[in-house]
Amino acid sequence: IFSYFTLISGMEKQLCQALEGARQRKKNNMTSAAGNLVIQGSKGTGKTVLATDFVKAFQKYTDRVGGKAGKISASVLNQKDVGKLFETLEGGCLIIERAGDLSRETVEKLSGLMEKDTRGLLVILEDDRDGIEKVMGRNANFAKKFTERIRIPIFTSDELVAFAKV
Repeated sequence: IFSYFTLISGMEKQLCQALEGARQRKKNNMTSAAGNLVIQGSKGTGKTVLATDFVKAFQKYTDRVGGKAGKISASVLNQKDVGKLFETLEGGCLIIERAGDLSRETVEKLSGLMEKDTRGLLVILEDDRDGIEKVMGRNANFAKKFTERIRIPIFTSDELVAFAKV
């Protein structure tokens, strides 16, 4: 599943730690209060591809195959009813692109819903370093729910060539 990313130095270890950490935390606590993931990387590094692959691996690894999954940009999520979205995706996975654009109000709603969720929804935030710092600074309680982290490094020329080959 992660063939492209495992070619990047240090990524295989990060992927294994994030996958196992999320699995353990979701197994021990069926809320969304822990075991959620942050994917951090510069524009064009494949954050969305990695998030989508992570969802597939997580569902297979935790026997949640067939669980619902959704992807939404933070700016669109700010305009949505977050509660209805959680109901729609219960027990599945939610990928939030450009997470730094989440409003303080949306972050507070998400944080409350994640604590009440009883189906173990996996939430994945993706953005660059500044965006992740911005969203985590909006609510400390929200930030604590993201116990897993993957940092995609800036690619070397050799890694870009390997990516092209893949």
